[in-house]
Amino acid sequence: MRQRRKRNSEPLCGSYYHAMDALYLPKVTDLKTATQLYSKWNKNYNPIYDLGLLGYGNEITPWDEDDGETLTKEIETLAACSREEYDKWMKSVKYQFDIGTLVNVMPPNVTVSEFFKDIVVRIPNEQTLVIKEHGMFTVMVSMEEYPRNEKHNEIREAIARTTKDIKVGYEYFDSHYDFEFDSWVKCTLTFSSHLSPHHLRQDLPHDVKQRLLGRKSVFFPFDFWVPIGNQITVERLDALMPIPIPKEGLDENFHLWNKSAPILYSHLYIPNRLLDEGIKPIINQKILDEAAKHIPKKRLTNGEKELTEAVKQNEQKIKKMGYTSSVWGACDMVLNAVKAIGILFNPDFKEACVKTVLRGTIKPNNKFYSQDNPFKKLPQLKPKFEHYVVTLDIPDDVSTEPKYQGNKKRMHLVRGHLMRSQGKNAVNGFVWRKSHWRGNKEVGVVTKDYIVNINENVGEIHERDIKKTGT
Repeated sequence: MRQRRKRNSEPLCGSYYHAMDALYLPKVTDLKTATQLYSKWNKNYNPIYDLGLLGYGNEITPWDEDDGETLTKEIETLAACSREEYDKWMKSVKYQFDIGTLVNVMPPNVTVSEFFKDIVVRIPNEQTLVIKEHGMFTVMVSMEEYPRNEKHNEIREAIARTTKDIKVGYEYFDSHYDFEFDSWVKCTLTFSSHLSPHHLRQDLPHDVKQRLLGRKSVFFPFDFWVPIGNQITVERLDALMPIPIPKEGLDENFHLWNKSAPILYSHLYIPNRLLDEGIKPIINQKILDEAAKHIPKKRLTNGEKELTEAVKQNEQKIKKMGYTSSVWGACDMVLNAVKAIGILFNPDFKEACVKTVLRGTIKPNNKFYSQDNPFKKLPQLKPKFEHYVVTLDIPDDVSTEPKYQGNKKRMHLVRGHLMRSQGKNAVNGFVWRKSHWRGNKEVGVVTKDYIVNINENVGEIHERDIKKTGT
């Protein structure tokens, strides 16, 4: 088994840091500050907006240079949303993984949603930031978990306000979400592209290529609400479209969403769907041809999944919205991030990984390597506060904060996790243990972010390896 990476030797990806810089917008107090922030906004957003690939209206409308009050107000509205998102990222536990992490352990010609349809979906922390890397872009979804009863009526009222007929809004919400589940997750979305010339179609105009090249990080000023809980499997989640609600003060942007034109994400991630709709993707044909070799032959709905029976119930709504619409693309990014983190930290998935390792006669390691740990022999010298990035090699994802005999653990955050149970409170064979702090604060505090991999000894998972929910 390979040696694990050392702490801090593998930072989070460049898109994360670029997006953090794009989100950091200080408070606007005068026209000079507003003008500076407007220039920073334009650098990321305007090239994509001008090409019709942003998906929503540019909040900052053209202004008269003499009208400093209007500009200052509009910029501060945007800056306040960005500051809120920046603060959430700072407080969140971060989980970074590659799009191939799950795909690489699945059989060929099968989709993630189809193969893992019985997996229960939860998120590991009440404040979680998922960083999902793709070849040409990165999707970052911030997640905050709330008890169902705390937010249910608020979301119901909000979705009714976004419809032309409030009564229709209520009826839609009640028909889809009037069932028992544990939590609502408020998701916010940031998309970062990093395109090079070889990624793009050769016949694209030169000025279009120049606008697309380099790193662009875009924050979507919407809250996307997703239900989760022991009652909700991947299959059921696929039938529930995330609910997009515009940020306060930016309500008009909801109505500016283009219902048919695809956003940049759609061009890069679901080009096959664009081709089905007669839209020519912006990416190089060679990349399309290579991707086609790995795409399951059945008709897809959003790059990772095909229609299950549950999703078919929602088919008409998606058709009305448009498979290539900006609304569908944004909701798709959020939905896939929630599903992926739910699968990766589900005990059924971990057990399936263990089974494949045992089939290869290699027993999984039960702890992180520690031969280079400078505190192994003198744990009392551990720093009072420490933050680092560690790699979780599923299924060997136990704590890196060892407890030495006669020494207490530093205060550290324990991830929320599903525990098997046959008790009266169990749902689908599990009870949920919330994320919580454990350890002795007087000894010190340690915080971590995570890069998530599948252990190299995990082979292809078979359907028989995935335990059926509730069994």
